[in-house]
Amino acid sequence: PQPASPAGGMGADGRIPLTEEEEELRSLEALPKQSQLYALRKAHLQEMIQLKYEIQRLQQESQKDDLERQVQTMKKEHQRREWIIQQQQQLLEAKYRKHMAKENPIGKIPQAEEEAGEAEYLPELGFAIYVDYIIDLPTRVQQQVQVVYGFYEGTSPKTATKSLPLADVEVDRAGASLHRAVPAVRRQLKKVPPNSLYKLVVEVQNVVPATLERGPRTQPIGWTMLRLFTQDSTLNKGLWRVPMFTPPIRPDLLPEDLAQLHSIAGMEIFLRIAPSQELDLHDKFSVNPDTTRMQYKYPEGLQKRDLERAVAMAGGPPPRGGY
Repeated sequence: PQPASPAGGMGADGRIPLTEEEEELRSLEALPKQSQLYALRKAHLQEMIQLKYEIQRLQQESQKDDLERQVQTMKKEHQRREWIIQQQQQLLEAKYRKHMAKENPIGKIPQAEEEAGEAEYLPELGFAIYVDYIIDLPTRVQQQVQVVYGFYEGTSPKTATKSLPLADVEVDRAGASLHRAVPAVRRQLKKVPPNSLYKLVVEVQNVVPATLERGPRTQPIGWTMLRLFTQDSTLNKGLWRVPMFTPPIRPDLLPEDLAQLHSIAGMEIFLRIAPSQELDLHDKFSVNPDTTRMQYKYPEGLQKRDLERAVAMAGGPPPRGGY
């Protein structure tokens, strides 16, 4: 018989040689080839060799699957860590913005007509959206909220849905809920051409704390939308207090149609839209629900009396509160 291949060596066909079976198969050559014993032993060994090759193939496929799962797990962990870092960075930015506003606050943003040189909107520079605070949250919302948002052109989404860092529900000195949250976050967008169909869609979600059985989850509370540009394609700059409406989100509607929906009594989100040239001014604005909320104005058709009138005309009940 020929010498066996080294253990773990590779055969000419690229397979790992099964030396014991091969040696046994060669020893059969000494038997009479026409005998029944020869036929039985040869068939048995061939079956064993094929079986071992099949086992090796399955093991290699299993190892490949394990490696692919490990790669996917590592990718997900990397994405999770990046998300955490991004959330931490956004929280630091919000804290820094609040700190700077306290150190050198601007209690009022001049109205456009009062400004000597109103900033012209420049698409290359873009604009920023400030998500300042939410008031009159439903009583069931006790700990944290998350704001998610997206941009639409008519009914077509222009961006993926994005989320802001979690914001705590504020409490007074006695620990009682103030039913409000202050994200105080800025999001800047550049190279956005003027388009009267562009709108911002915002949803506020209640964050349900994690348990031993599952991680934290969110539940929708209310949603709303705001035009980014007016009908004549002018940036819809200003300080806006926008009523919130019961889910589900209706991106098929126009902002002017919101009054037909059921609003969540008293719940409003306070936003600012500013061209990039005015960010230094807006960054110093005091984000304080107690002192600045009266500077924000309602979009056309969305004041409380407008909501009540729309519901009355539709023959429905008055705007209802949180559910």
